Amino acid sequence: MWGLDVIGIKEPTEEKDTAPPEIEAFEESIILLDGRYQVPLMLKHAGIPSGSDNRSLAERHLQAQINRFKGQPELLKQYDTAARTYLNEQHAERVEKNYRPAVTWRMTRVPIGASSSPISLASIIRHHLAGFRERYPETVALLEKDLDVDDLIVGLPNVDKAVIVYSEARKIFPEASMELRKWTSNSHALKKGFLREKVAFEDEAGENTRIKVLGVPWERNGTRLILTGREASDVAANKPSTKRIVLQASASV
Repeated sequence: MWGLDVIGIKEPTEEKDTAPPEIEAFEESIILLDGRYQVPLMLKHAGIPSGSDNRSLAERHLQAQINRFKGQPELLKQYDTAARTYLNEQHAERVEKNYRPAVTWRMTRVPIGASSSPISLASIIRHHLAGFRERYPETVALLEKDLDVDDLIVGLPNVDKAVIVYSEARKIFPEASMELRKWTSNSHALKKGFLREKVAFEDEAGENTRIKVLGVPWERNGTRLILTGREASDVAANKPSTKRIVLQASASV
């Protein structure tokens, strides 16, 4: 194809031992309170006052949802149940000084949609794992290497090692009030363990043994990942052969 540096993607020439100053400052501000980590919001430019908000946008979205619910009462009930559960778990707090009819709630958790969420989560997990490195060195090394945002994808040589990683990971994350969910495995021994310990896991539905791993189908009866060129051909069909299209087609495989 062409050199990665030509299209602006460069391989790191060497491993950096130190984190950027911004990350170091962020990690120094992490505190553990009542079993949960608290961190400041990350701003693109330090010192910029947060005078604006998205209230008007949120109100427009709310009105659009209300109009949508008029013809779907069951959907309204589902939304109401989910919102009340969210509030009961104290993921938001009521703002007392309201100056408009709509009741306002302030988020107490960083929403997944926030642009700072991935790096905040990665920094917190890295900080949390560091405290278990001496106790569970092999498992922590795997978690540091194989966690993709909030997905853990790991292959191990035998069931015994898989059981160790599974049990140790389940000890590590609850200490930060985090729960690993939607487990799945091609090991019958591990599946029995999931059932016995009543953890949330992805079970096969009938004869369907496939599940997607970061968008790639995995045949759970074995160790096969299923890749097809169909998506790539659909992306590139009837389009000019530009670098952008080639990259999009490659990324779809």
